[in-house]
Amino acid sequence: MQEDYGTLYEVEITFRDSGVCEEKAEEIRESGLLVKEEKGNRVIVEWEVPENEGVHEIENALFYMLDGGNLGGFRYKKIR
Repeated sequence: MQEDYGTLYEVEITFRDSGVCEEKAEEIRESGLLVKEEKGNRVIVEWEVPENEGVHEIENALFYMLDGGNLGGFRYKKIR
């Protein structure tokens, strides 16, 4: 039996502009991440990080997606 060794995070992304939120939410869905909730300028996703990687994978990806913080911010918490 193969076990799932990845670490699962819930990531809340808050955008400064609703137009950007709609565009980026579509980008997130196309990436294969599970979108749990979309409300206003906020998107909540489940993001699995492989065992051999760290939370920096999320931080790096969102740094570029959010243009270094110019388009919004994020926070995350470990859920598994």
